[in-house]
Order: sequence, then structure tokens, then C-alpha cells
Amino acid sequence: QQPCRDRTLEEPAPVPHQEAGRRSGCNPGSLGQLIGVPARDRRPGMRFADMIREGIKRGIYGDVGDRIEDIIAGRLARRAKAESSHEHHLAGDRWVRVEERRIAHGGLISIHVDITDLKRREASFRLLFDSNPVPMFVWERDSLRFLAVNDAAVSHYGYSRAQCLGMSLLDIRPERTRAGLKEFVQNNTDMSGD
Repeated sequence: QQPCRDRTLEEPAPVPHQEAGRRSGCNPGSLGQLIGVPARDRRPGMRFADMIREGIKRGIYGDVGDRIEDIIAGRLARRAKAESSHEHHLAGDRWVRVEERRIAHGGLISIHVDITDLKRREASFRLLFDSNPVPMFVWERDSLRFLAVNDAAVSHYGYSRAQCLGMSLLDIRPERTRAGLKEFVQNNTDMSGD
């Protein structure tokens, strides 16, 4: 059986490792950056769990305390699925999204994407939303249920955040305007995100 190989133009020589009796290859530089195990410390036949364990020892996953085996077990469980997508928060406030798909003959394609900048922008927008002095809501289009409310909305309407999240946009509108608001939302395609 041909090993599954992850190659890039910059680093064409994969380092083989073994998983459940199958050999595979990984890009030496990029994988080392993501799991914290430089190519010089990986060896042919190295198990994936051992690479993760080594990355944990090197601190790439931050302070995990005594959860090492739980983290490895969770990672292996996600890796065993037909497909999975998850995010890792790494040391140095770095974020990586891992997309994995099983292919014919039991192979695996694993794509790791650095999403650190995306997470930072998301946190920046979250801060703008949460600390905005104007009451703001995020609501679900079909049900009009609140998905998020900022501090100003909680203060302005006098409900707790938990109460607000159990309400809909209609609950804060006068009875006489609810039908019109509902019709407006249903008919306004500019609000659909399409």
C-alpha cells in the first residue's frame, strides 16, 4: 500500500510515521511548526500519538496539566472519524484549524491551517460588539431568537443576559409593531446574508 503523503512545493520530502499499522508521511517543516516536534526529532515509524505527546512535552499546546492522555485520546478519536474539523489553541496564542478526511484504502488527508489572524479579528469584533455603548443584538433570521446581546442591551432593556437569550426580537417590540417587523424581516433579502 502506498503511503499517504502531505507535500508542499517548499518541502517535498515527507517524514514517515505509523498509525494503526499504516505508514504515512507528513511535511517536515509545517507539521513540526504545528505540533512542536521538529523534523530532526521525528523518526520513521513514529506513531502519531507519540508526536502529539512530544509536542505537549515541548509546550506547543500550552499548559495542559495532567490532561495529557485525555488530549491525546481526544485527538486520536477525532482522527479516526471519516471526517472531522476542529481547532487547536496552541502556545503563544496561536490557533490552528485541522480538517481531516479518510480516503480509500484507509488513508488520511489532514490539512492544518493557521487561523491565528482570523481568531484575532474575531476577538476584535467581539470586543467592539460587547463593549459598544449602543444596545446590539445578533438574532436568528427564521425564529428571531437572540443569539447574542451586548452589555448595553442588557442594561437598556433590564433583563439578564440569560433572560435575553431566551427571548426573541419580537419580545422587545410593542405588540402593535410585531407583525410588521416579522413581515419586514421575512421580505427583506438584504438581511439574509445572500
